[in-house]
Amino acid sequence: MKKRIVKGMALITVGVLAAASFAGCGKKTSDSGVKKVVVGMGNAWAPCDYIDADGNPAGYEYEVLKAVDELLPEYEFDIQPMDFGNILVALDTGKIEVASHTFTLNEERKAKYDYTEESHYQNKVVIVVSKDNNDIHGIEDLAGKKVFAATGEATGELLEQWNKDNPDKKIDLKYEAFTMEQVVAEISSGTMDAWYCNPSFLDDLNKNYGDKLKAADGDPLLVTDSIFYLKKGDTELKEAIDGAIKTLKENGTLTKLSNDIIGYDASGTDSAK
Repeated sequence: MKKRIVKGMALITVGVLAAASFAGCGKKTSDSGVKKVVVGMGNAWAPCDYIDADGNPAGYEYEVLKAVDELLPEYEFDIQPMDFGNILVALDTGKIEVASHTFTLNEERKAKYDYTEESHYQNKVVIVVSKDNNDIHGIEDLAGKKVFAATGEATGELLEQWNKDNPDKKIDLKYEAFTMEQVVAEISSGTMDAWYCNPSFLDDLNKNYGDKLKAADGDPLLVTDSIFYLKKGDTELKEAIDGAIKTLKENGTLTKLSNDIIGYDASGTDSAK
């Protein structure tokens, strides 16, 4: 029987969610014994995690979560969009039980959280430059260049490590709150030199902001498998989600969702076999 997926609203704050939707986190939603699982999902990372024009959660990971939930009759997922910086904080404080934002593994998070063993998304991160920039090809060409960066994510950490390992070729990383419109405007005008994202996100930027950027023609900065984070000790839920993701790989659902939403197969299914 098809289950109802609870949708969060785009403008609900984490504080309001804590007072409302999160109140029943991990508890039975009814006498049926179905357990409610609150999932914190990104709200501005199209095409994987975002809010659509009607104010509803959307994207590849959202559809994956819905498909996982359909395979788990003992659970009901309450998917709540929120800012990237709030997702792991909400997991830390028990306001959510699953964290979703195309997260990758690092040693700090591995020690702090449980996580799905089955990856559902393979992320390729490319260097993004202006259409008329033919000087930047790979990471070594970023030496001395001004590059937008975000704290707490894998590519930013990779660039920080590059700076530590190559003190004579440091990249000028700019950590600030920036909009995607600002990224396009500053890179295309030459105020900033580069950014990084996956090819589908780059396509989205060019569709929305005037086709001014391109991927550098060198190797990707990073190719990683994405997972969902869970609170420590939630083994039963982790194993249930892993089993569902494995099924979605085997029956072709992940490949279809990826092709339909992202435009190519980023499910990582072949590499996971």
